[in-house]
Amino acid sequence: MKTILNLLALLALMAAASPCLGETTVERVSKERGKELGMEVRSTPGVDGVGVELEFKAAGALREFGRVELEINEGEKTVFHATLREERSRAPSVVVRFAADRSNLEKITLLVVASEGRVGGSGYRLRVKDFVDLAARAERREAVSKEDAIRLAKEHLRTEHPEMVVAEKEPTAEYLEKSPIDGKPVWVVGFVISPPKNAEGGFVKPYTQAVFVRSDGSVVLGPAAS
Repeated sequence: MKTILNLLALLALMAAASPCLGETTVERVSKERGKELGMEVRSTPGVDGVGVELEFKAAGALREFGRVELEINEGEKTVFHATLREERSRAPSVVVRFAADRSNLEKITLLVVASEGRVGGSGYRLRVKDFVDLAARAERREAVSKEDAIRLAKEHLRTEHPEMVVAEKEPTAEYLEKSPIDGKPVWVVGFVISPPKNAEGGFVKPYTQAVFVRSDGSVVLGPAAS
């Protein structure tokens, strides 16, 4: 959870056979190829972490866009996997965001699933370290302490979103000098949410929820990741 909320990456196109995720053919893309596809990666350095945003239009090769998956890999092994929730408020543009600890950026890749079907699909793999300055670091000048940020975030969920049941797991908190949303300082506090059982009484998978706490103490609900 820390990598997702302590709160977006492309490789060179290979001449050899493209790697596959199941029946999905995955193209590894360079920054130049990303521009051709209309993909833009923006980053906002924090003190210990980086906020990352990926934006593209659901058009052309991405007109049948399905989802963006985030993976953390150690060698050939995937140790974490989540589907990022996208925003479409500026349709046809699609935006996904996350914030990660700086030490994990080299391990993070994003998979943009462009299409899916019974006989296969296609996707584009983005490697975050190819698009983010790993050395960039913001000076710590938070006006709200980490402890206060967590307290304010918990109170916000309790009063404004009582339907979100916070799991008994220690929340994470990452300070960003510039929020990827409005460019202002913000604490990104992450919680694990345990949804109630569905209508059939079945188990619903927990998800991670971000809460943004600004330097003036104001609080807004951030993105969630499955």
